[in-house]
Amino acid sequence: MEDGALTLEDVFRSTFVGGCALALGGLVAACQPVVVVGDGSPEAGSVSRSGEQCGVQTVLSGLQTPLAVAYADQSVFAIDAGPSGDFRLLRTPLAGGAPIVLEQGNGASFGLWARGYFAYNSVPFAADANGVYWVGDDGGLLRTPVNGGATKHLFTPQNQALDHVTSIALDDTNVYWASNGSILRMPLAGGPQTTLHTPTTPVAVAMSVVVDSSSVYWLADDEAVLKMPLSGGPATHLLDWGLFELTPRNLALRGDDLFLVNWGAGYTWSPDMKISGTSSVLRLSSVAASAPEVLASNLPGSTAIAIGPDGAYFGGGKIDGDARYWAPVQHVGANGVVVDIDPKAVVDNMVACDGGVCWTDATSGTVKRYVPCESAESR
Repeated sequence: MEDGALTLEDVFRSTFVGGCALALGGLVAACQPVVVVGDGSPEAGSVSRSGEQCGVQTVLSGLQTPLAVAYADQSVFAIDAGPSGDFRLLRTPLAGGAPIVLEQGNGASFGLWARGYFAYNSVPFAADANGVYWVGDDGGLLRTPVNGGATKHLFTPQNQALDHVTSIALDDTNVYWASNGSILRMPLAGGPQTTLHTPTTPVAVAMSVVVDSSSVYWLADDEAVLKMPLSGGPATHLLDWGLFELTPRNLALRGDDLFLVNWGAGYTWSPDMKISGTSSVLRLSSVAASAPEVLASNLPGSTAIAIGPDGAYFGGGKIDGDARYWAPVQHVGANGVVVDIDPKAVVDNMVACDGGVCWTDATSGTVKRYVPCESAESR
């Protein structure tokens, strides 16, 4: 690493890892590691840093094929798909409780997933305190109020096959989405549409849009990780695929760092349907182009990623008809050690949620949450 470059410790320097305070440049002395068993459950006597229950928790259960999860204002939102294209858009309290059905449909609804386009990239889905943003059966951008009410079309593609929405992101003012390689923006409740970026390639796909206070970032399948100012201007290449032989799947953003899941190649499936492969998790600067830093490698099929208070969390798997090819949900923190959090899951979406991370699991028909634990000895 170049002199002056941030280390992984620097990225999480303001957090605690298993009761260990992270100082700039390294761990303080005499700290205790987080102790979790194979299923992600905490050891006896463990609590989170806030004093709440920690470890793996089930937020939603009884789902058929949970495809997407989002979090906002102490609520978890999910899309559950049935075998014939039927679906439910759900909301439930993060602390648990009966889910509320905000929207439902059948037939061709949520047909984008049925066509398999998002087999390895997270289904477009986002939420804030007022609305849930998702993709309808026409490939357009929809908004449903979090307390129920009429769903509104914010964007309708001219050509469903080419212009359907491939990613959604929010900030305090606007919703951003990708369509046919372009990046577009609109006020959260609807209004004038602005095109921020149009690709130079005739046919391109933009995926995994993320946004901060000054810039928008995304994966362009034909070239790179791209960045452009929210105020407008040319897109900047932060990372080019060809230079590093990457097959990127999803982005996450924290501070000045982007985290990227690279799908890799050479995957196999064992008789019990477990994926083995060569995924990796990379970190790169969101400020300027730089060589990526490998945080974890030789991962079994990871495609989804979220950043928790103590590091990066990732998982994957694949749905193929009735088959569920699974992989563990894993974590890497400042010590560089990869730990299994949930040993068996098929994860499509993963998001940060109030001091932890939430993910969909198609093996158990659930949405799960993990909150990092502090062992009894380290309290």
